[in-house]
Amino acid sequence: YPEHSTSWLPQGRRALLLSSLGSQLVPSDLLQQADAVVLLASFGRFVPAGAAGRPLQQALRLMDQRLDAGDLLGLFADFRIKVAEPQAVEHLPPGIEDGRPGLNPLLVDNCPELLAEAAAPASRCRPWDLNAGLPPEARAAALLLSSFALHWLKAPEQQLRHWCEQLLPGGWLALAVPLQGSFTSWHQAAEGAGVACSALPLPREVDLLAALPPGCRPHRQQRLRFSCRYPSAMAFLAELKRHGVNGGASAQLSPTELRRLLKHWPMQEQDQGVSLNWDLLLLLACRDEP
Repeated sequence: YPEHSTSWLPQGRRALLLSSLGSQLVPSDLLQQADAVVLLASFGRFVPAGAAGRPLQQALRLMDQRLDAGDLLGLFADFRIKVAEPQAVEHLPPGIEDGRPGLNPLLVDNCPELLAEAAAPASRCRPWDLNAGLPPEARAAALLLSSFALHWLKAPEQQLRHWCEQLLPGGWLALAVPLQGSFTSWHQAAEGAGVACSALPLPREVDLLAALPPGCRPHRQQRLRFSCRYPSAMAFLAELKRHGVNGGASAQLSPTELRRLLKHWPMQEQDQGVSLNWDLLLLLACRDEP
């Protein structure tokens, strides 16, 4: 709304851009009449180190437990309540958790256990091996979303091209996929130990972008790097096994080779464990209209 004004203009969409705690400063009637609310820099800092960060660390552990239990919608509902405070959450406009008219997504995965955990009707969950391409129900789609799935396939570049070709004209593809360049310390350890690196081979960004067919243009692409720390390399490998994501390992090490690998794994300064990096491609592409 206009600066120094307490009412909306009569024309146009009514959108509020709020920084942290900004909803507390907005009159309730303005918040209630907004078509959209965008939160800017609502988390200026993640988790402080030491004792100052312990309450946030505990909160994050509780969030993880709720996510593991499949309570995504409940968690987001609680988040909306905190965003609206001290005003009523009903004053916020509908969010993505409320759905969109005509949106009836199909969840596709080759793991029935994961599909069973999804907050979706069984009729919209499709067990399917994506190495065989998209299932018939997912072809001619207006929107395809893929998060940390493409790199598990035998030919990621070919499958990406197939996905784009299956979009309706004007359809969109949103993709998040880890890239070659991830797990730098793992590869360094394997090279130093003279053993095979058993990390899953990951696609290259240049090959994925080259696989986009004519008429499917990137709207936005971004390469991000994330890192996480573990008490030891063995703790990292044990977590992979616990989550069942080591099935795509490219090599199997003997106990002797594993000990050599762990011995050569780069440690952080002052024995602060090991650090693992993920290089991630975020891609939003659109198929041209005829």
